[in-house]
Amino acid sequence: MMLGLMFLPSPLAVLAPLPLAMLHHRLAHSTAGWGAFRHAFAFALAFFGVHLAWLPISMAAVLGPLGGLLTVLVLPAAALTWAVPLTLTRVAFGPRTLLALPLAWVLLEALRTQGPLAFPWGAPGYALIQTPLAQLASIGGAALLTLLVTGTASVLAGLGAAVLLFS
Repeated sequence: MMLGLMFLPSPLAVLAPLPLAMLHHRLAHSTAGWGAFRHAFAFALAFFGVHLAWLPISMAAVLGPLGGLLTVLVLPAAALTWAVPLTLTRVAFGPRTLLALPLAWVLLEALRTQGPLAFPWGAPGYALIQTPLAQLASIGGAALLTLLVTGTASVLAGLGAAVLLFS
């Protein structure tokens, strides 16, 4: 949920790697499979619940009350677009999960923007749009910003684990 609040036009957006670091840490230290899925799905559902809070009102205005109810399906579907690939990354990379997650996020976001059901909202790189780092998008698009945010999150998650191990 904290990540969703940081995506609002806010100077706090630069802190987006912090809640993502908590997710990365939980993924890296969860049991591969259902444990990782539960963490990723709960995180994504909370994020999209906040990030897409405007959607029920918008859908109701266009489609009536049924449109507002349809968002009950949109939020878990959006959460699945994060939870499934992140879980697969944990299963595939095991102890190297923190190294793989930033690249998995970039691939995930590239896939989420394709096809007739494209859903590009909520890419982690969007958190940097109102910062000077947004200029990097001229080199590598939103994907480079996502790589920067999620790479920072993985480094922070790794440092957090190291601090716990050595304290």
